[in-house]
Amino acid sequence: MPKIVHAKLLITDGGVFYTQASHYVDMIYFLFGKITNAYGVGGRMRKFEVYDTVSAICELQNGTVGALNATVSVFRSNYLTELTVIGEKGTIRLSGTNLNRIDFWDVNDMEKPDKDFTIDHQYGKCHDTMYEYIVQKKWDMFPNYEGVLNGIQLMERISF
Repeated sequence: MPKIVHAKLLITDGGVFYTQASHYVDMIYFLFGKITNAYGVGGRMRKFEVYDTVSAICELQNGTVGALNATVSVFRSNYLTELTVIGEKGTIRLSGTNLNRIDFWDVNDMEKPDKDFTIDHQYGKCHDTMYEYIVQKKWDMFPNYEGVLNGIQLMERISF
């Protein structure tokens, strides 16, 4: 199956992966490494200039295979974000509007974290912390140049 790319759509806005799901794309890179192959489809349910809904199957350099689905066409407000990781030593499932809830935790030799992930607004707690790091010039808290480029490369390979 060939990789689907529509360059015209990338120039205008970038689509749902660049605008709304970029954090999750970064998370995939951080957890699993570089992407080696990707296939997918996109659609425009709301007739935007770019795809508002995209599904991609990704193969990563460590052999991990996964699916990433993203949309901005949810009725009224942000509905749900989910991450399920199934590995040889455990399975976890996070959900919530910002992955702020542990739905399932079965990991060999690792207890479920006892943390309160309650958020006080739709964007979570991290943006405020990120701004503090910028003001305090804690640059080591941010990805290095190679990490940023790899994240961008991942989005380019799965964006439509």
